[in-house]
Amino acid sequence: MSAPMLLIILLALGGCRSYQSDFKPRTASATESARTSAGSPKLEPAAEPREVPPIPVATANPQPTVPTFEDFKESTALATALTLADPLAWRVFQRQTRLDGTLSFTTAEAISSVRFVRSRILKNNQMVGQAWETFETPVGLAAMSRFSFKVPAGGWYTLEVITYNEKKQILSRTEVDRIGMGEVFLVSGQSNSSNCGAPAQKSASGMVSSTNGSLWKQGNDPQIGTADAYIPFCQNGSNWPRTGDRLAEKYQVPIAFASTGHSGTEVAHWIPGATNPHAGLGAPPILYDYLKIRSQQLGKDGFRAVLWHQGENDTVTSPPTTSNQYFQRMTTIMKQLETDVGMPNLRWAVAQASWCKDGTYPQVNNGFWGESAAVRDAQSRLWLSEKVFPGPDTDQLKDDIYRRLVSNNSRDCHFSAMGLQTVGDMWFESISKMLDQIVK
Repeated sequence: MSAPMLLIILLALGGCRSYQSDFKPRTASATESARTSAGSPKLEPAAEPREVPPIPVATANPQPTVPTFEDFKESTALATALTLADPLAWRVFQRQTRLDGTLSFTTAEAISSVRFVRSRILKNNQMVGQAWETFETPVGLAAMSRFSFKVPAGGWYTLEVITYNEKKQILSRTEVDRIGMGEVFLVSGQSNSSNCGAPAQKSASGMVSSTNGSLWKQGNDPQIGTADAYIPFCQNGSNWPRTGDRLAEKYQVPIAFASTGHSGTEVAHWIPGATNPHAGLGAPPILYDYLKIRSQQLGKDGFRAVLWHQGENDTVTSPPTTSNQYFQRMTTIMKQLETDVGMPNLRWAVAQASWCKDGTYPQVNNGFWGESAAVRDAQSRLWLSEKVFPGPDTDQLKDDIYRRLVSNNSRDCHFSAMGLQTVGDMWFESISKMLDQIVK
């Protein structure tokens, strides 16, 4: 029997994997050398080794050989466009810690043959992190399927998502630009929380977003989603672009505001179930529900805090709101929102705001509303809760330079360009103190 044939038989019996990987010629021992010297038969030298394919080993359930992702040369030439319901461009996710947070994406359509979904984020065309996130799904991807993974705080990022079939061949892909992991704030109150200042302001950093809960855009004024958006006068300017720029500069993360305020409202109008006196003009019939829905759109732990700027109308309502009334009504709103959004430790930052000089209403103290000691007292008492932080004291800004010029050449309650920049800086200081205390 020739040496190559003997070798094949030995491989089959011993379960060796391949000729080249397991066979190693050995050197004759001293005993074998002695036998050869004594006249024992001498084997002919073996022929040059030739490659022998591995001998298959039977298995109970043979599985198809599938290349790994790393072995697969990805090509998007045949990929179709993948549509995501969320996120959209300018979307900011609330970071959970100083360093990171959870990013989620939701597919819009069903794809029957999807078996794997992979995602990653990029910044300046460089992948952030060391690897793709890979999700294995039952065969077939349902519409509105949601996937989540950890992302470092920062932005703007590009989110890339690719779907694969069972053989890890690309089916569809998409990219979404300007995705951030930063700070998100729910804003509410009356006109000075909305867009009733002038002129409209722009974000200088490009790191600020505005959302109405479903749409996202760059955070230039007017902020989208306010409850008084039907009023042309209140589709002008706010302090939020300036506040966002300052926060983005300090914390190096994108900033987003979801603004829900309505001009000319008292705190009583925001109590759960209370009817909005402006309903029928285009305003939401129940302001609390409007605030609640926006908080639920952002989701549990989807925003850092509520920023509340309100109180001027409580100064001139008849009879004026007392300190206890204001405090109790605000407490009711806060507790109910905690329950409705599922955030028992929901934080608030409450501004001190009660003063107004309003030439459009000269019948009220000749246009001077003055301050309300009762409203200011209630707002400062709210700060005693560990969940409530001081907002800016905008009653300090009484000089005409800070207030908006109206058509009859007089000033009103709302802020001018100087006022909006100043209030923006004041809100930055208040929010910074809160974040420095609670963000770990």
